[in-house]
Amino acid sequence: MNHFKISTRLTLLVAVLSIVVLAVGAMGLFGPSQSNAALETVYEDRTVALGQLTDMERLLLSSRLALVDAQSDLSPAVIRKNTEQVDAQLAEVEKIWKAYLATYHTPEEAQLAKKLGESKTALVEQGLKPTVSALRAYDLTGSSQLLLTKVTPLYAPMAADVKALAQLQLKEAKHEYEAAVAGYEAMRVVSVVLIVVGPSLAIE
Repeated sequence: MNHFKISTRLTLLVAVLSIVVLAVGAMGLFGPSQSNAALETVYEDRTVALGQLTDMERLLLSSRLALVDAQSDLSPAVIRKNTEQVDAQLAEVEKIWKAYLATYHTPEEAQLAKKLGESKTALVEQGLKPTVSALRAYDLTGSSQLLLTKVTPLYAPMAADVKALAQLQLKEAKHEYEAAVAGYEAMRVVSVVLIVVGPSLAIE
């Protein structure tokens, strides 16, 4: 650019610097927005979902233990109290499950969620609810059999499905974090290149 007049070179330099400033500024605005979006995804679709899955398993385990306790005690007051507790907890489980299904799911997560939905429904409909009905009817032999042959064996696959989904939440959260870090590093490199190379090109 030495053959250009000084005024022309200064004009080009100012133009290049202006472009560099605008580009760096744009990336400065774009970067935080991308980071915020990534953090929002990690919180809403991963952290919240992980909490929902944990709460659901806790309530189902509590319902199972409440029925075992009622079967062991056999007093009408305990049976009434514990079965009412199970009713309330199962209603809360369904509320949590609907909220979880409303979050964003990857294809792999959708498959695991479908599997958990099936194992949860089997535990509730074939195990917990029939046991509640048997206890309320004071059918102690029936409730004992249901606890042994339905509730206990159906709880295990449900718990395993919750664990699989929880592990997926952690894996996806890590992936989203790594993607955000990679994006930041790329923008940092581009910014440095623009700041260093842009003015030097104009000066030459």
